[in-house]
Amino acid sequence: MQDGGVKDLQCGAKAEFQVNFTTGSMPTGSGAALPATDGSPDLAEYEAVCDSDLFTLYQTWTASKSGTLRQVAVNVARSVQTVPLTITVFRFDSLGALYSPEYKYETLGSASVNTSQLSFTFDTTVVHVNATVAAGDNLGFSFAGEDFAPYCHLEAPQSDDEHVLLQQGQGQNSWRGLKGNISPVYIRKGKEMKWVAIVV
Repeated sequence: MQDGGVKDLQCGAKAEFQVNFTTGSMPTGSGAALPATDGSPDLAEYEAVCDSDLFTLYQTWTASKSGTLRQVAVNVARSVQTVPLTITVFRFDSLGALYSPEYKYETLGSASVNTSQLSFTFDTTVVHVNATVAAGDNLGFSFAGEDFAPYCHLEAPQSDDEHVLLQQGQGQNSWRGLKGNISPVYIRKGKEMKWVAIVV
């Protein structure tokens, strides 16, 4: 009250209160879940893999639809990491180019998450992208979290020839081998991460 007094609190079962607020101008979403456009299988024998301390992973796929790549989601679990996990969504020219340590892909979006944003279960971690893509584009995301304790993800048998999972040893950024002609990036044969991409 203006005089500094306080009105009696209405505690009755049918008490009503008037609250004034200003409405926003942003469009309101429907609340409905968006259908997945591309991704790993709904039903598969997924297993937990915890090796981000050893490898940076690159999950790739071919876009099946043109439009706006709204988001990419990956199932991740944490333990006691101190270094954030970084997931970067990108477009690339070809797998052959991606093998090269000097190759620079086109970054479409990125998210860095720490343990306070994750849990000990395999929750969905989302990278918001909002980039225009075309059907047939080579897309992928990197999964990098070098720490003394690894982040965990889910893997299943590879579901599609266009869903290729690559790995790169941590700290291995140059050509390998006696002749210096072996890429540090190579296929994790027959495996695929649990992921989903939404194009609208």
